[in-house]
Amino acid sequence: MTQLDVQIEPQHQAIAARLGLAAVDGSADRIDNGLSEVAALGIPDALAVLAVQSRNVAAALVASQGVDGARAVFQRTILDAGVADDE
Repeated sequence: MTQLDVQIEPQHQAIAARLGLAAVDGSADRIDNGLSEVAALGIPDALAVLAVQSRNVAAALVASQGVDGARAVFQRTILDAGVADDE
C-alpha cells in the first residue's frame, strides 16, 4: 500500500512485468498493448502499476550500477527533461 492508499495487487505486478518484458524485447506492439491496458484500469490501478515499475527499475539499476550509479541515472534523466523543456 502507498500513502495514496493504492493497493498493489498481483494483477498490477503482472502488467508491470509484461510491460517490462515488452520494453526489454523492443516490442512496440506489446508496449502499446500494455500501455492501453494500464490506461483502461483507471488512475488508482495505473498508479499501482507505476509503483511496481518504479520499484523494479530502481532495483535493477542499483543491482547493475550500485546506489550512486542508479542515482546518477535518475539525476541525468531529470537534467535531460529540463533541457527538453528549454527547446
